[in-house]
Amino acid sequence: MKKLNFILLLFASIALIGCGGNSVVPIPEPDPKPDPDPDPDSIALLSPDEQKDFLVEVGEQLIGTFNPNDQRKAVELADDLYQKYESYDWGAIEEEFEEVFEDIYSSKFESFFGMPRRVIDAINGKQNASLEDLEILLTLSDFGYTIEFDDETRSVKITKTGDAAIVAKFSDSNGTKCELKVSGEGKTIKGSYTYEDYDGDRTIKVEVPSTIKMHLKQGSSSLVSFTFKWDTNIKDYVNTSLEMKVINLGFKEETKVSTTEASAVFSYTYSDKNIITAAVNLPKYKLIGWEGGSDITPEEGEDWLNEYGEKYASLLGKVGKGEAKLDILSKIQLKGGVTDGAALVDAYYNWEDKYYNNELDECNDLCKLLNKYIYLSVYYNNTTTEQAKLLMDVYEDEYGYDVEPIMQFPYDDSQIAVMTYFNSSKFLGLLDLVEDLANSYIALDK
Repeated sequence: MKKLNFILLLFASIALIGCGGNSVVPIPEPDPKPDPDPDPDSIALLSPDEQKDFLVEVGEQLIGTFNPNDQRKAVELADDLYQKYESYDWGAIEEEFEEVFEDIYSSKFESFFGMPRRVIDAINGKQNASLEDLEILLTLSDFGYTIEFDDETRSVKITKTGDAAIVAKFSDSNGTKCELKVSGEGKTIKGSYTYEDYDGDRTIKVEVPSTIKMHLKQGSSSLVSFTFKWDTNIKDYVNTSLEMKVINLGFKEETKVSTTEASAVFSYTYSDKNIITAAVNLPKYKLIGWEGGSDITPEEGEDWLNEYGEKYASLLGKVGKGEAKLDILSKIQLKGGVTDGAALVDAYYNWEDKYYNNELDECNDLCKLLNKYIYLSVYYNNTTTEQAKLLMDVYEDEYGYDVEPIMQFPYDDSQIAVMTYFNSSKFLGLLDLVEDLANSYIALDK
């Protein structure tokens, strides 16, 4: 039979925000005749059909949050620059780079002078970004320089500034002054990365500031901002945070990884209001087979992963409890996780190695172990009332037996296959709204 991927439950949960329709069912108020010791955060249970209507309502609100015209200026500026700089004399610009940065070129880089054109092409999607060009940019940022684009002469003036920042100054098609600034702050962290190209292995060694910022302005308006922070000690931890904003559409991320645990928090914002947030705390673990000691290098760490990473049981010695949460507009909450990662891995391998006389028993045992160690529940309006839970169950088709995710509703203890539940006609309207929104964003680039 087909093998089941452990993350099937989490993938299936995505369907909970991909549904549509028109009717609205408000969440009921708490029972006016509560128990002697009521839970102030509980609400009445909703039927499966009432939950469909509520999911539709929230889905429509989520899609209605986005307005493609809000990001129009950023898209139009990118297209404007692409059209404008196609006519620039990039041969002359390369000569300008050679004159200003000949000392750097002669000692470090083989393809330095073509870097400006390659960066412009990468920004406009004409070629992939180059790791070598990234190293060049990081190196140049140590010196600090300003690039000024002159539309009359179709040329570029480059000036060293010594302020550890890269600043590009240019004008849009209406003559509005624009500025793109990339700068670094904080302590310097040394790092290296080895990759394979046409000439064999190539190693990039850089010294990167712990905070990297990018800001694009059009006149006095902020179009794009980007802040990346990181801190690492290869033998202990890697912590990163990222904050990015395109006009009023924002994204935030914070990740912490150590030798024993890992966590991440994500959020999407619109006009500075959270619309989707997620948090993940991975199972606590203990790495085994780590013989590099406290002075292990990134290359040694990669070799270790290659050796032990093929089998989950070999990679992790002891795995504990992990959990994940998803919030949509503070109205839909998904909470799930793994109760005991090590036990789940052992049970799965035991199931995989066991001989079964029939496929039905095999599927039943798989459902039992997955339902025992993996859970996912649905809540509404930040209350404690579990409105639905996701389980695995056996089904039969013309090919035999297999397993599928189902939804169980505490309202009446009914069980409905996820695919059946979300194939309802109530969800078709929201799918149309999603398609219309996507097409509206695509149209911005035409």
